[in-house]
Amino acid sequence: MKRVASRAAAVLLPLAIVLGSAPARADGAPQAALAEKLFRDGRKLLSEGKLREACESFGESRRLDPTPGTLLNLGSCLEDLGRTASAWATYGELAARASRLGQTARAQFATEKVAELLPKMPTLEIRLVSDHRIDGLTIECDGTVLGNASLGTRVPVDPGPHEVTARAPGRVAWRSSVEARPAQSTRVDVPLLAPDGGSGDTSAAAGGASTTMPPSSSPLRTTGVVLALVGAAATATGLVLGGVAKVTDDGANRDGCVAAGCPADTVARIRRADDYATASTVVTVGGLALAAAGLALWVFAPSSKRAASTNVLSATLASLTVGGTF
Repeated sequence: MKRVASRAAAVLLPLAIVLGSAPARADGAPQAALAEKLFRDGRKLLSEGKLREACESFGESRRLDPTPGTLLNLGSCLEDLGRTASAWATYGELAARASRLGQTARAQFATEKVAELLPKMPTLEIRLVSDHRIDGLTIECDGTVLGNASLGTRVPVDPGPHEVTARAPGRVAWRSSVEARPAQSTRVDVPLLAPDGGSGDTSAAAGGASTTMPPSSSPLRTTGVVLALVGAAATATGLVLGGVAKVTDDGANRDGCVAAGCPADTVARIRRADDYATASTVVTVGGLALAAAGLALWVFAPSSKRAASTNVLSATLASLTVGGTF
């Protein structure tokens, strides 16, 4: 049991650092008062059956002051609205925050909700049909710019319509509308963008590759950024597993153990906590190793515009601390 607790503590400490590095929200009494009013408005709208309006009020209250109570109501509201991916992300935030505040019951509930919603969520996989590079290519889903790490990955989205667009200087823009269905994966293949006749672009490449990196970035530095992003995503996953391990361990009824042994349900919880802690350690260490390798490549590879690459990498890594979906 001490081994589980020490592993969980070792993981939760960097988790606190990551959460602490998220963009600061507006603090102070006026913001807290407004957040409380919006929360009460949401509860009232919910009692009146105005689900969508209630979710909007809870969402704005969460932006001002993400308390566990607000996150709990927002997650439930989004789930009732059918926005499973948004609810899943909200419950994930609630699990981490409630665990940090010692609210074991809420953290356990949120963790169970995360596991419950995971198989129900639709996913969207956006792929490029060619390996050729087009400078300045930008891929968006519902107006959100996708980084390299998101392409070719099944990303959780809410059920319903989604619009994927591709743009590049001197190229004809492309867009496609798709319908995401619960528990199903939808794939979108982005074709090579045709040259714009008036742009003077004479490229005869057979395909394009999405990239948000500056054109001057060397292949080694681009590879370094990709490795760092994958490592950051793996590290974040490991930290969440650490939180789950801590919550599961806290939920074990160790006081029920007597000289003759522990109840079956207590033994099962302890074993699950141990499994989560082991997975957390492995994934977190692997993620940190990948991130370190990527940063080393980026630092030592030649480039004339390090500042531009730094801004892209920092912005993408910062987005990983917030969570969420399209």
